[in-house]
Amino acid sequence: MFKNTLSLLFFTLFILLQSCSGTKKYAKQALYFEAAGMYQDAAKNFLEALRRDPNNIEARIGLKSNGRKVFQDYLDDFFVAKATGENKKAVYAYLDAQKYAETLDKYNIEVDEPSYIKNDFELLKQNYLENQYNEGKMLMGQEKYEAAEKLFAEITSLEPAYKDVDNLKLIAYLEPYYKQALEAYSNERYVKAYYLMDNIIAQDPNYKDVKSMREDCLEFGLFTIAILGIDNVTGDNVIGHKIQATLLTELTKNTNPFIKIIDRENMESILEQQRLNLSGAIDENTAAEVGELLGAKAVVSGRIIERQMTTGKTTTFNRNGYQAYSVKQFNKATQKEEFVTKYKKVGYKEYYQMNEVKLSYQLQVTSLETGEIIFSRVFDQDKNDAMHFAIYDGDSRYLYPESKGNVSLIQNEKRNLDRLLNSPRELKSSTELMNDLLKSSASYFSSDIMRTVNAYINK
Repeated sequence: MFKNTLSLLFFTLFILLQSCSGTKKYAKQALYFEAAGMYQDAAKNFLEALRRDPNNIEARIGLKSNGRKVFQDYLDDFFVAKATGENKKAVYAYLDAQKYAETLDKYNIEVDEPSYIKNDFELLKQNYLENQYNEGKMLMGQEKYEAAEKLFAEITSLEPAYKDVDNLKLIAYLEPYYKQALEAYSNERYVKAYYLMDNIIAQDPNYKDVKSMREDCLEFGLFTIAILGIDNVTGDNVIGHKIQATLLTELTKNTNPFIKIIDRENMESILEQQRLNLSGAIDENTAAEVGELLGAKAVVSGRIIERQMTTGKTTTFNRNGYQAYSVKQFNKATQKEEFVTKYKKVGYKEYYQMNEVKLSYQLQVTSLETGEIIFSRVFDQDKNDAMHFAIYDGDSRYLYPESKGNVSLIQNEKRNLDRLLNSPRELKSSTELMNDLLKSSASYFSSDIMRTVNAYINK
């Protein structure tokens, strides 16, 4: 504890010494500049010395005399710019003078400023603001919105509540988005127009007619997709329905407002009423028919290429091992009885079973407006699960494997046997494995379908 306190004290003293050293260095340099008549550099160094040590009296006195001269320089710049009609330069010269005065005030150094100067500044500022305001409005009329926005931003920085500049600045920012949105809308690029209007609404929800136009974009640009049946040449319709159901679940998680998946029950109801079975390939004729019936712009169809489910048989193996045990034995060398480990041959059983499934199917998305195949891809994966364990009736801690008819004391072989004795004795059924494949395939397809369709409707 004492050592930590001592270390902290030394560290604090080091910082103080460095600070004192720094402030003295800057004060010394300031005196050198002051002697040479370089009051601006002197003021700068006196200010830095005070920043490091606000109690440096010598630096405070030096800053007071030299800082006032610097302040007067700013005022002189103001007067010169005013006399030459350079309103902008005059305005900013005065503002710089005020900033410098505020810096000096932090160290209780006051400067003298004739009262008429502020009045002159206010008149010049109003004149300058009026010119900038008129130029900004002119730029707006010329549709030079970016340049106008910069001018209005400058005006608000000088006088936040000046006329209607806040509103004009907002218009200058939003109008380019609005014009781009109108162009996209007229070219039937509804998705682009929609998101441009989103940018506008985020700033001003009531800007012109963006709300109603955005709703129109969503209505005209909506891309509806229906999921049709999945062909299965094996005649097993269950797997086809499962694919359709899991795919529908994944696709309906979509958050894109322009992509809508038609409700499965409503779709099947419509098709049943029309006695229309469209589980197979889609051509131009059936595409038009489906589009009219379902109100869809695209359909997802597919075919199962291969589906295998294999439930493996449990294979049992009779294995030999060695049980370790201790016996008391007389040691002639030490003339003492000692416990020694011996091994006796025993039997245990080893079990193995593997369940396997394979699923391969193709999906495609077909435009019902053009008959174009937007998306086509094949899912082809297999999955398995195996259980491999051993059972021993005795205490498995003392069971050792057999190697070439003798006990094996090799650690790696013992670890392998222990792992088998403690392995899980359950495995997934082939039905569970197939359900896993269905879920992974639906996830695989849905993300790709949405990405492809999104790119298609954004063309």
